[in-house]
Amino acid sequence: MPAAHTKAPDIQIAFDVPDGVEMALGYLTTDENGILQGDLVSSGQIDIAANEGIMIKISGTIKMGSSGRDVTLNWAQSTSNANETAVLRGSYLSAVEIE
Repeated sequence: MPAAHTKAPDIQIAFDVPDGVEMALGYLTTDENGILQGDLVSSGQIDIAANEGIMIKISGTIKMGSSGRDVTLNWAQSTSNANETAVLRGSYLSAVEIE
């Protein structure tokens, strides 16, 4: 769950996946939703109200193919700001292998 001390920073997310990987992911918050369209393609700005946390639910599939490399979730402030945007303790991302 990300949170910010002021409205300004907000958050954006993206996944870094190996070449040849098929990715079909989307995200949902209480106020908005979107599609993560490819390797390191940002979600764009996801709003966070000042002094509140939001839940971002990410769901979908990643088909790895023959690559054994890592899939990485990247996140950053949408707007550079001295006030932090933090991923709060207890946040998690889970994955299940489908054979």
